[in-house]
Amino acid sequence: MRLTNYEAYALSPISVGGNKIAFGAEGKRGFEPSPCADRDSLKCDKSEIYVLEFDPSNATIPNKPTALAPRFAVAGYSISPILSGDGKRVAFLNTNRKGNPWRYNIAVADIDGVVDGGFSVEGSAFSSGAFVGDTLLVNELFDDHYRILSADLSSRRVTGMGIKHSPEYLRTIEPITLLVDGQSAPW
Repeated sequence: MRLTNYEAYALSPISVGGNKIAFGAEGKRGFEPSPCADRDSLKCDKSEIYVLEFDPSNATIPNKPTALAPRFAVAGYSISPILSGDGKRVAFLNTNRKGNPWRYNIAVADIDGVVDGGFSVEGSAFSSGAFVGDTLLVNELFDDHYRILSADLSSRRVTGMGIKHSPEYLRTIEPITLLVDGQSAPW
């Protein structure tokens, strides 16, 4: 089903929450012109995040704008939005473009674009987030382990759990045998 006539040459997975739909995209037709000159695009604050109203009962996008305007154009470069279930919050990846390669932090904002927290990456990279009620979950990759962060956004309490993934550690884990209808898995 086609919901719009915007022409994107890059599109990230969509996220739906409440009556909103958010996605990352790059394109020319149907997108507001970038405030960044091509030669300065790596130095300019920009966002590839777009949010539209969504009517889930009719699977339509009411009030389609003529041109999509990026949301969450905060300091740095913003991508990969994830909406909360009620559509009132969004978590997204944002980099300040320092260093090489860039390192993306997690930013948390209300749907109107006011950033109200986030996490700075300490390892190599963050995954996109996932909301469960008022809690935001994110994975962080380190050289020898993953860390799963759980942030209760109402109390601002953050907890974490590490999971080792080094080859040496993985060799010490006892194999698991899967049974399906009494049959042992072939692997």
